[in-house]
Amino acid sequence: MAEHNTLTGASLHEPKGAATAALGEVYVADGAGSGSWAIPTGVRMGWWDYNDALTATAPIALTVADTYYPLTNDGNGPFTNTNYAYQPADPIWNTATNRFDFSALPLGATVDIRLDIEITTGGANDAISVNTFVAEGGSPYELILLSQKGFKTAGTHHEILPLSMYIGDTNTQQHGAYFQVKCDGTGASVKVNGYFIRVITGG
Repeated sequence: MAEHNTLTGASLHEPKGAATAALGEVYVADGAGSGSWAIPTGVRMGWWDYNDALTATAPIALTVADTYYPLTNDGNGPFTNTNYAYQPADPIWNTATNRFDFSALPLGATVDIRLDIEITTGGANDAISVNTFVAEGGSPYELILLSQKGFKTAGTHHEILPLSMYIGDTNTQQHGAYFQVKCDGTGASVKVNGYFIRVITGG
């Protein structure tokens, strides 16, 4: 039988416990001759890009003036990319509920989101507001992205809106969030191009 230190390539076995370790975990020594599998500590980053397909042909109608309408994103567009997710097993955007899901993120994580939309106004001097409704079902609060921005002429207007937030408590962590839009006039609609989301944890 060959000595273990002479084995190479496919003859080498996996590290102890690899068969039951979760995705992304590494073996961490405990300083006492053993160890365990765990998600690495320190700075970690991941990102997702969800490209919507539905609103490209069926924009969200802002039928009633001064009324917020939630934005949707089915993630079925050709530019969706989730290959570099912070934690692939826990998508940060739930396409079934159309809600952000921060429950897999640790407290202290920061989240940067780039909202890419096209707003078509129905009349001159229509004003648009966009915000993020956070902690739905808990103690909700709003993060304003656009407040009563007026457009002089009717037509389609492309807006890229950045949002930076942090997961500072369980209220934010354990409850859903979503974007919503309203117009002070009638006849407006919104096309969602996509959401780019970056998460950074640790430090």
